[in-house]
Amino acid sequence: MGFFLLVIVCGLYYVVYFTSVIYSEGLKVLQLIVYAAVFILYLIPFLFMKEDYYSMQNYMIILNMGVGGYAWMAIKGFWTKPLKLKREKLIKKTQGSISEEQYENIESLTIIIEAAKYKGIISMIISFIFMVSMTNLISLFGSV
Repeated sequence: MGFFLLVIVCGLYYVVYFTSVIYSEGLKVLQLIVYAAVFILYLIPFLFMKEDYYSMQNYMIILNMGVGGYAWMAIKGFWTKPLKLKREKLIKKTQGSISEEQYENIESLTIIIEAAKYKGIISMIISFIFMVSMTNLISLFGSV
């Protein structure tokens, strides 16, 4: 079950990126369905966890990597100034006619900047959920 938890923690990165782009476009119901399914998959390893020290250690390492990774992703999502400067530089550079490639670059940077705020918020919440799960594991198996 440790490998299943590892796949969920790592695969959640793509879910966060996908749902943040969809949320920035205005769809809100699809994310609730996706995150409900991911939450159910997240609970499965904890329901079938062996009650020994080594299983708890493996779960703690995986969750600790998740906390660090998603906290980093949240900080990166909230810090969009370099992307904004790059977009402004592209806009100033193309004062006259804009080629299709330059337009696509500007448009993709705009989408990334709009989705970054949602990606940061979602990543921060996921990191917090992993921290709460770690503390519950410690209190649950603290006497093992």
